[in-house]
Amino acid sequence: NASIREVVTQMETIATLRNVQVAFPCPAPDAAPLNVAMPAADCRLLVSNLLMNALQHSPPDATVEIGVTQEPDLNPPVAVLVLQDRGDGITPEALPHIFDRFYRGDPSRTRNTGGTGLGLAICKAIVQQARGGIRIASQPNPERPAQGTTVTVRLPIAP
Repeated sequence: NASIREVVTQMETIATLRNVQVAFPCPAPDAAPLNVAMPAADCRLLVSNLLMNALQHSPPDATVEIGVTQEPDLNPPVAVLVLQDRGDGITPEALPHIFDRFYRGDPSRTRNTGGTGLGLAICKAIVQQARGGIRIASQPNPERPAQGTTVTVRLPIAP
């Protein structure tokens, strides 16, 4: 949670410039921190890449929601990070390729406007190294363009 809070704080300026809110509720005062089995720098890079994507694809006045829960009944217990935006979504044709290196779903995006196409590939590598899983769900709907995209990351909790 501390790494996520740090990234959210660092990206406040970008969110403000894009007129997008980031909702990451503070945990209850008595809640134990969730420590995942990955270096803090990797955690920050993972969240930073995911949050930047969400901010870039969210329309003005939208909210990006970040939530962290745990599934303690699994062995090992798992932390679940969910990041949801209200952007245009990802087309069904692009969805199978979003973790491919250098892939950009929109051919009109350039390196100046759309990055290098490495962010999600890096996220997948970080999550796999930590023996976790990452999935992205998105169903674009031209009649409801604010439906958005949901990223779910599942990581083992450190013993």
